[in-house]
Amino acid sequence: MLGTFNLTRILMSVGLMVFVAAIVVGGTGAFFNDTETSTGNVFTAGALDLKVDSVGHINGLVCYEGAWTSETAVQWNETDEVLEVVGDIDAENAAYNEANPANVPQAGDDCASTWTETDLGPETFFEFGDLKPGDSGENTISLHVYDNDAYACAIIDNMVDADNGQTEPELEDGDDDSDQGELSQELRFFAWADDGDNIWEPGDNEVTLFSNTEGPASDVIDGVVYPLFTPETGVMPATSTQYIGLYWCYGAISTEGNVLSCDGSEVTNLTQTDSLTADFTFYIEQARNNENFECPVLERDPVVEEGQGFSPVDIDGKDWFAKAKLQETNPASDFEVQVGTDDTNNAFFDQGDTEYPSGTPVAFTLVYDAGAGDATFTANGVVTTFNVGNDPIENIGITVRAPSDGTMAVDNLVLSTGVLSDDDISVSNGTSNLTISGANLDSGFTLSGDAIFTFVSQPANGENHKMQISVN
Repeated sequence: MLGTFNLTRILMSVGLMVFVAAIVVGGTGAFFNDTETSTGNVFTAGALDLKVDSVGHINGLVCYEGAWTSETAVQWNETDEVLEVVGDIDAENAAYNEANPANVPQAGDDCASTWTETDLGPETFFEFGDLKPGDSGENTISLHVYDNDAYACAIIDNMVDADNGQTEPELEDGDDDSDQGELSQELRFFAWADDGDNIWEPGDNEVTLFSNTEGPASDVIDGVVYPLFTPETGVMPATSTQYIGLYWCYGAISTEGNVLSCDGSEVTNLTQTDSLTADFTFYIEQARNNENFECPVLERDPVVEEGQGFSPVDIDGKDWFAKAKLQETNPASDFEVQVGTDDTNNAFFDQGDTEYPSGTPVAFTLVYDAGAGDATFTANGVVTTFNVGNDPIENIGITVRAPSDGTMAVDNLVLSTGVLSDDDISVSNGTSNLTISGANLDSGFTLSGDAIFTFVSQPANGENHKMQISVN
């Protein structure tokens, strides 16, 4: 009976589940309902594209259809954004060459500094040989941004000033470095925001972008970033054209009214046969949703130079310093680790006490926080910190000094802002230095390495062994 009773209950349960399921299905179909479908939804990313064109000039000639042409025969049509013929090209070119027989290039010579808007590749704004003092020219550069508003920057970098051998006049004028040219010292540039007519018109809001009328070309074309359109100055509107006038002079630039002129009378023989090259880069970035835009910072490996005696940074005047020095065996009044702005006044540095081992590398680290202006120097585990301010930084000088019975060395130098070409320095019975420059130090850095004090015994007094890091 028990088995029969269970079977009956199971069968009844199955029947009940089937019945309930039928109710649920029938009930769902009884509710009001409606369906709406939106088809073909698409997200498409926008585009940002920069095109660049150029019109080149030199000594009264303009580059037109691949040939240097007299500016009296061909002129820039600002409205149509094209060069147009306004005179008899053959006649005007012949007249130019007759009036300027010594000029290079001559009218009719090949040229490549004018082109229509394109993505830059092999195009060059300047490619001139056989320059003479007093030569000058100008490029009207057009920037075209498409599809979206943008911010824009110009970057001029990778300058190389080559000597290309030394002529007798160069040597007589004192050119004693066959590896380093001097053309950058006597070539000048002047750039402005132009309206497309390649004429500088300061009264028409044509802002000067950069000028080295008082200094070498290296001041303006050697690793320099120029903000053209930023959140502070405004955006470059989509589908717009913006112009840059870039004037150059082999000599001294004069600006009178809206006339730029070149005087080559002060150019010396030091620049004979020299050549100057550089790269021009234009960078754009979307403006929308980008209110914190800043132009990129160039990353450049530092230049390292070795010398005898104290570092030029010490001689020229350091802004702040860090020291690891060997004093007598440590009473409380002696300090071997220091960082600060004035090493002659205790109120202007922080210091710590330690004992350095002989001949064993001791790790040190100098961290400069540009935002806070703090310098933290750690040596042999002792930490010192001082607020040294946030003035611009150009150089780091490392000086090592040792007596006749010892050696002072620094090894395994590492700088956070670039790769060092030389990572060690040492001296016995004297003073040597290593100077680091051109390393984007303003935004902060970390310098680390090992200091090695090698001595017979701790000195009775005085800092006979020392590593000093000086900054300016």
